[in-house]
Amino acid sequence: MDGSCHKEQAGVDYGVDLVGRVGWGTRICQFYETAEDLRLTHVYFLAAGLQNNEACLWILPPIFTPSQAMSLLKSAIPEFDTHIDEGRIKLLSHSEFNSNHALDIWLERLESALAAGRTGLRVAYDASWLLSLNREEHTEHQRAVAEAILDKPMLFLLDYPLAECTGTQVIELMRGHRCGIISNNGKIELMESMPDRDVYDALFASEERYKLFISNLAGIACQWTKDATPVFFHGAVEAITGFTEEELLSGKPTWEQIIHAKDCGGLASREDMFKAADGAPFEREYRIIRKDGRIRWVRELTRKGAEDSTDVAYLHGMILDITEPKMVEEAYKKSQEHFRVLFESSVIGIAIADLQRVLDANEAFLHMVGWTRDDMLVGRLKWREMTPPEYVEADERSLQMLLAHGTAAPYEKRFIRKDGRTVDVLVGAALLELEPISWVFFVLDITQRKQAESELMRSYDREKIIAETLQKSLMPSINNPVSGFGVAGRYCPSLKDAEVGGDFYDLFDLPDGRKGFVIGDVSGKGLQAAVYTAMAKYMLRAYADKNSDPAHVLTELNGAICDYTSDETFITLVYATLNPDTGVVSYANAGHDQPLIYRAATGTVEPMPTTGRAIGIAKGAEYHKRTVTLFPGDFLLLYTDGITDARGRQGFFDIEGLSQVVVANAGCGEESIVQAVYDAACAHADGDLGDDAAVVVLKAAERTERRINPLL
Repeated sequence: MDGSCHKEQAGVDYGVDLVGRVGWGTRICQFYETAEDLRLTHVYFLAAGLQNNEACLWILPPIFTPSQAMSLLKSAIPEFDTHIDEGRIKLLSHSEFNSNHALDIWLERLESALAAGRTGLRVAYDASWLLSLNREEHTEHQRAVAEAILDKPMLFLLDYPLAECTGTQVIELMRGHRCGIISNNGKIELMESMPDRDVYDALFASEERYKLFISNLAGIACQWTKDATPVFFHGAVEAITGFTEEELLSGKPTWEQIIHAKDCGGLASREDMFKAADGAPFEREYRIIRKDGRIRWVRELTRKGAEDSTDVAYLHGMILDITEPKMVEEAYKKSQEHFRVLFESSVIGIAIADLQRVLDANEAFLHMVGWTRDDMLVGRLKWREMTPPEYVEADERSLQMLLAHGTAAPYEKRFIRKDGRTVDVLVGAALLELEPISWVFFVLDITQRKQAESELMRSYDREKIIAETLQKSLMPSINNPVSGFGVAGRYCPSLKDAEVGGDFYDLFDLPDGRKGFVIGDVSGKGLQAAVYTAMAKYMLRAYADKNSDPAHVLTELNGAICDYTSDETFITLVYATLNPDTGVVSYANAGHDQPLIYRAATGTVEPMPTTGRAIGIAKGAEYHKRTVTLFPGDFLLLYTDGITDARGRQGFFDIEGLSQVVVANAGCGEESIVQAVYDAACAHADGDLGDDAAVVVLKAAERTERRINPLL
């Protein structure tokens, strides 16, 4: 039903003093004769809604035009234009309103209002169309409206022209609304609908309070008769059991049937509860099997109520879900048992200590430190005396972490044994008590692990020396002049990576008088990468000595690498031949970063695209040869991805950055170009390339100068 028409402190301000504050859902009818009769009530009603941050809708009666209504509200409500612009209030003429869809219009308007952050919706509308309904139709309409707006933040003011209402209709309308207002000659009078409305209000309020209590109940309120028939189940029934109230009330299943079979035997029956004295409580804890098969723990508190005037007594109960507390309790019991087993098994060292000494310890800890249980019991295991001076600071940091967070992350340290030797350990701790302070710590002997790490580091150092020596042997260290061309190269190891990479380059003579040169990058690092680099370099030389065609050489090399290396190994490289007399360069590119050609005549840079897949990816892969010509002043720049992948705050150095450096330094000698490329990439990466890199420049001498420089 609707809220009260009497003035109350709770509820929403209806805007009409005679009505006062009302509950959401209130519908009040107003009987009027002239447009003047509607002015005050509608201004007050709508102004109160706007002040309460509600959206407002006025469906005008035929005697009001939209312009008249706008003028009225604009003169009476401050900042009315702002409310209109923000869509907080809307006016519909009598002809614009479709009474067949009235309920849909209101609910859509409410949804939009709530989405916009409004507190609710109030509607004033011409209801004269309801006068054409018969009694049954009118009753059905009132029922549908009441159900639709139940629990929704909506208020209504319904306008009825008094001249069109019969006396019977006035009575029927009053029955269907909270109360009525009669406006006549500027006076407003209030009509109460029914004399027994206060009684109904009290009952309604009581029911609402009960529903509110039950809806917020975390458990199940229940009642049984003497023969164990359930009267009701209210509250979190479905959340706890998975069954609906209706299923349990119908006995499909009964409450006793969902109790776990292992818990049924020790529970008092409902018949036993009825035999107890009035008011004697029963408390039971047991498991139930939910509808979905999961198990929940519940606590049932049941009390027999006194018999009423019909000599009928009931069991009143409350059933609470205690699964989480039970799980915590069980977990605590298990953890205690696990700790006891762990303590006694001596798998790891466990001890309990305070700031001065070890209070208790298992045999594993005592064995690590070489002390006996008798030594511990007489207080000889003193924490400070067992710790070497270099680990005192680490112990202090761990203690501060323990006090601040209740646990201390594991850290490595050493203990001084009874015989004076030291033992490497990993220690972690958890706080037990603050007053007096004590903690439990877990100790793992890592002596063997530390020895293995030391041996591994020695082995790694040996491997690194071998790999570095091998890689140095791969870089050309002898003068190999190229008539009419200047050649310079540089290998740049990474500062970050301690392992040797697989970058390499080479320059060698071919039987027909041409020069062969190659730059490449073998996947992986360390000794294995160095070995595969040497293999690739000398295999390529061997194949080129028989047939120097770049496509043929890469095809043969790919087949050999696929046969003799692991599946994870692959090589990107560019192999090229140079005819010093003509400047013709023939090359094949196996998935490597594209070399760049600088054209002196135009001052531009041209990339040399790949012509096949990386070496070692797929046996039988095809490679194609391409040819370019270097004219006086032109040069060829080859590099590995350590240059273009140099990363800084602006991103990767990339081929664009490299091209800019090439153009800017094109007038320099080949050695200066190599140095400029390396310096620019390092600067972009804030001083560290992050990966090994190799750079080679082959530059055709100017017509006036034919220079020959060694490959460095």
